[in-house]
Amino acid sequence: VAFPAGNDDFRAARDRCSQACRRFNETPEDSPGEIRSRRFLDIIRPGRDRADDAGAAITHDMTFRNPKLKAQTPFVKPPFFVDYGLRVRIGGSTFINRSCMIMDTPVADMTIGERCNIGPNCVIVSVSHALRAEDRAGKQNSIGKPITIGDHVWIGANVTILGGVTIGDGAVIGAGSVITRDIPARTMAVGVPARVVQDLTTAEAGACDYDGTVNSLTEAMMHGRQLDRKEEAD
Repeated sequence: VAFPAGNDDFRAARDRCSQACRRFNETPEDSPGEIRSRRFLDIIRPGRDRADDAGAAITHDMTFRNPKLKAQTPFVKPPFFVDYGLRVRIGGSTFINRSCMIMDTPVADMTIGERCNIGPNCVIVSVSHALRAEDRAGKQNSIGKPITIGDHVWIGANVTILGGVTIGDGAVIGAGSVITRDIPARTMAVGVPARVVQDLTTAEAGACDYDGTVNSLTEAMMHGRQLDRKEEAD
């Protein structure tokens, strides 16, 4: 769907979202969940009933300390950038790492499901332009296409996702990939442009050794440590 992004009402919507992103990005990561949640929702749900904000203040990171909680607001590490935010929906149990850029539009939905992990420096672009130069020089309209990212999707660092695609539940996108077409559920896709390289429904179980899990920072710092031993040997 084409739309004149330069018109005053579209520009005003972007300005509002820019201000909301700036407030969110100025919020320290260790701020109370109520503050982080409210400022995040100001980006993607500006017209909400703010009386409900207290119930939405359970952020994804809080569920690590109390698994009985149900996450209502994703844990997003700043900086985080969105163009409009008006038709973006992100599952509360999703994690988004630093420097994610969402170039959404007001003419198409963008949906990110539950329990997704989105790596740093990812770009999700649902806006495009006419291919022919003479068309771009005419009405100068932008074009918006929907993007759907299912539940339990892991997107590696520096991935670019283009408009009009769906990434199915449980899919894995390798770091540095560019998604230009639909990715089926429970598959791994890598490359530029990305292509499916593995069916995860047939992947061997136990590829992650959870028996070797450490449960505290002290344990983590001691696990496989070689630095002090090398210094002692020297």
